[in-house]
Amino acid sequence: MKTTLLLFAAMMTAALPARAQLTASDVQRVIDQAVRRANKIAPNSVIAVTNREGYVLGVWVVRGGEPGLLEVASSVGKAGTASFLSSNANAFTSRTAGFIIQQHFPPGVRNLPPGPLVGVGFSNLPFSDVNRFKKTDFDPAAPLPPGQSPGTLGSPVAATSLNGIPGGVPLYKNGVLVGGIGVTGSGLEFPPTAFIGGPTKDEDIALAGQSGFEPSPEIFGSNVFINGIGLPYVESSAGSTDGAAVTGNEANEYPITASPPAFPYPLATFGGVAGQIRQTIIGDPLPGTINGQPRLTQAEVEGIIALAADRVRTTRAGIRLPIGSRMEVFITVVNNPNAPGIGPTVLGAFRTGDATLFSWDVAVQKARTAVGFSNSTTAFSTRTVGFLAQSHYPPGIDPEGPGPFNGLQEEASGFLRSALPNLVPTPTALLPPFIPPNPQFPNGITIFPGGFPLYRNGQLIGAIGISGDGVDQDDIVGASGTSNFLPPDAIRADRFEFDDTRLPYAKFPRDPDGISGITPVTLPTFSALANSTVELANISMRLKVEAGEKLMIGGFIMTGNEPKRVIVRAIGPSLQAAGIRDALADPSLEIHNASGASMARNLNWQDAQRDELLASGLAPSSDAESALVQTLNPGAYTASMTAPDGQAGVGLLEVYDLDAANATRLANLSARGSVGRSDDVMIGGFIVRGNGAQVRLLVRAVGPSLAAQGITEPLLDPRLEIRDGNGALLAANNDWCETQEAEIRATSLAPPDARESATVISLGSGAYTAILQGNGGTTGVGLLELYRLQ
Repeated sequence: MKTTLLLFAAMMTAALPARAQLTASDVQRVIDQAVRRANKIAPNSVIAVTNREGYVLGVWVVRGGEPGLLEVASSVGKAGTASFLSSNANAFTSRTAGFIIQQHFPPGVRNLPPGPLVGVGFSNLPFSDVNRFKKTDFDPAAPLPPGQSPGTLGSPVAATSLNGIPGGVPLYKNGVLVGGIGVTGSGLEFPPTAFIGGPTKDEDIALAGQSGFEPSPEIFGSNVFINGIGLPYVESSAGSTDGAAVTGNEANEYPITASPPAFPYPLATFGGVAGQIRQTIIGDPLPGTINGQPRLTQAEVEGIIALAADRVRTTRAGIRLPIGSRMEVFITVVNNPNAPGIGPTVLGAFRTGDATLFSWDVAVQKARTAVGFSNSTTAFSTRTVGFLAQSHYPPGIDPEGPGPFNGLQEEASGFLRSALPNLVPTPTALLPPFIPPNPQFPNGITIFPGGFPLYRNGQLIGAIGISGDGVDQDDIVGASGTSNFLPPDAIRADRFEFDDTRLPYAKFPRDPDGISGITPVTLPTFSALANSTVELANISMRLKVEAGEKLMIGGFIMTGNEPKRVIVRAIGPSLQAAGIRDALADPSLEIHNASGASMARNLNWQDAQRDELLASGLAPSSDAESALVQTLNPGAYTASMTAPDGQAGVGLLEVYDLDAANATRLANLSARGSVGRSDDVMIGGFIVRGNGAQVRLLVRAVGPSLAAQGITEPLLDPRLEIRDGNGALLAANNDWCETQEAEIRATSLAPPDARESATVISLGSGAYTAILQGNGGTTGVGLLELYRLQ
């Protein structure tokens, strides 16, 4: 059926009427109110205010001085999340966000599917080329550079994303959403995806700042239900500010300012729905064809948007008040560059009515994800990708392990997949220079519904992404936009199964023709990192630490041509939570270069580099533990972990590679220390990171030959085991000559004593442990070594 496209005033440069904006005096009033409350309950707080478009209008440090990087990121993220998730029809908070992004919905209830927006915390990232939280350091009168999204005017705020930790609430003026306030300092700052129930001081302070800028109770998020489950708005209340003073100062980088002028987005009507053109509608700018098929034209992109908008016109919102309202969305279309290492170009972004602004970046993520995971043999929607990406597969079944795509979103968002479930940032992505981990996904990927590939005669030519008032609504709108560009039935994801489970494509009848042939799928080979070489990532060693020659020494070699950033940690007290009864109470840490000279030392991690460690996501959980962030040139290094005089206990020494995209590699690793019995054996942990290939390693357990190095109590009969992340035994050896003798000798790394152990093994991506213990319960100083052979 021919669709009529109504496009009025497409060339107009007039924004939708702005009935309200935050002035500088408004921002100061909000902050002053919050500061007074903070001085009563949490005087160490940092407070941020953003406008609706994500511009930071001020950051205030209640204690005085300058805020830490993570304090800015947390407070701005909370304020921006409350603003980006809200609209004039519904008021959501960062607590609301935290409730709907967890691995189970509602959070904490086992064996239930993920939250409706699981993964949305990895959107609006600082490296995004679409939309993000930003400074006001731009000239509003300057013309927009060709190809740049207006959502990226202004410098990014480091380490920000949507934040689900309570402490962010929206601000309204004359009934119109104008921004948000975010507070941090009295609780958890990182990771932003954490779930916290119950009242918090941060939320209490934010509510105090919101006074006079509250939404109507009729639009509180607590009036919204998803699958019969009510969403939270806040669980705190603003306490008294009587008698409290305003103290502190604005941050130098974030002075108090008014909202910048609204960008003049052109107005248009598609499919009978009025809205803004947020990114200019164009045809595919790349030359040539895609396997003989023409690329998308501007008229075709307009037609796709019109078909989707026409469905918007008749679709009820899932999370917009009052119940029964029409949904509002962002509709985006991208091309298929059909070349490695190139991100899909945005061919148009259309915002209907009062659509939430987090949806802009997410809609483009959805479209790019659909392109990145589809090809000429399999058509994957973002519902498909999300189904395969959860921490349990099938999703929500707790006893099951992760899906095959689990961790790819985190990796493409600037976090180390090898460190999961810990979120360890990649500095160059979330900190300057803000480089996407993979140029194929310039704003990351997403794992919930609303993105569909577009095909012409069986060839992938682009994708559509929808984000608005409910993921199932997004699905039907996106599918409607694909009507003239459908994939062949035989390659649609719902014609395949993985691990005996049929894959989803869209949430409506998937088998209308009664097709019964469901075949196993061959998943696309995919790495979220542009650099997908196989490498050793993180290492750790655990054993009993004593004085003298029984201290713990970890050695590592980095090969390459450029410096690499690493974190080295010495962990003790927090091991008690893992069942270690005699954990070392107060470990100290020192790093030496190849000549033995000391490069850095630390006793308590909070004493130095606190902000860097917090921003890394790898700050120790005990103040008595030690950690150092170091940028090291290629070469050999040792890290020593020692116990205070008269003390002994089990310690954990760790080295983390923070520069995943860096060409310099961790090559050879070693650990030396006292090997005991039971909990006091030596346990070396290491992670192999890569794209599905394997790395060949030699692992050695050395003891008797240490006597030649002056060790008076060497382990006389070492035994070696290699186990995978589930504890399964992969290899074991007592005396290296008994097995693989020829293979080990060929490496020129055969142990010097026949009683020592060694094994050659090839390992794929994953976590592994090497266990060094004394055969027959013998004890002494041992050396565990790991060499990369290829």
